[in-house]
Amino acid sequence: MSFELSFDTDNDAFTDGNGSAEVARILRALATRIEANSGDSFDGAVYDVNGNRIGNFGLDLPASDDEGDEPEDQFRDDVEADADTLASAGYGTYGYYGGDE
Repeated sequence: MSFELSFDTDNDAFTDGNGSAEVARILRALATRIEANSGDSFDGAVYDVNGNRIGNFGLDLPASDDEGDEPEDQFRDDVEADADTLASAGYGTYGYYGGDE
């Protein structure tokens, strides 16, 4: 996995003592974009507060080697988990939903 970030700080958004605040704003915005990512590698442009493109970033994630495997809890989805839970408690088995005893 790797992450690369590069942007220029030689424009108006970083002058008048606003440099550190603008860098912090950019990093927070990138953190939000990365957290919202679906887990895939991606890259994009970096913009200052004035809307100027000032750089680029890239996140390269390793390919998942467990694609298609069942999750750790051995359920393929929540519906199956609910059905298995009900079945283990006796619901939906012969005798409870209209079955003859």
